[in-house]
Amino acid sequence: MIYRKKKVGHLSTEEYGSKMLSLGGVNLLTGSDGLSVARLISDIANRKTVRVRIEGGSSLELQVGDRPVIDGKKDDVMRVGCGSATLGLFSGLFKDVADEVIVIDSHLTGLMSEHAAGLYVGARPSGVRLRFKKSTPGRYFGDHGKGWVGHPLSTRRTSSNQWT
Repeated sequence: MIYRKKKVGHLSTEEYGSKMLSLGGVNLLTGSDGLSVARLISDIANRKTVRVRIEGGSSLELQVGDRPVIDGKKDDVMRVGCGSATLGLFSGLFKDVADEVIVIDSHLTGLMSEHAAGLYVGARPSGVRLRFKKSTPGRYFGDHGKGWVGHPLSTRRTSSNQWT
């Protein structure tokens, strides 16, 4: 990945349906392009818009809290990560506004009251039980479909009042 004509990171393999950018790292920070790497990380941390490009690929505009602009196009949705990763990042915020949170994802769906991050911030058992196959506490294997986030769930209810 290039920033101000300097190598600052790389595009990593696909995981959970997303491409991942790796920015910085000890080898890049201590190398000949280290100041550019540090500037990029500082600009991102200070919520500035940064423009990078992937060698032989897309150009990106990145800003904390906003969807990325890829080749001049801003997508309608932004995926943070699987349900477990999302709970790991945001349980502290979720706990302040909800008694229970289910983060639906086609790979790993998260249930805050059982998840390690939820327990860490003091989430209490809610009685909610998911019908998915359990991976580990608070993490359930998702299912694939054409609904929300690649999951079979949508906003329709069946006659038995079940979400479809």
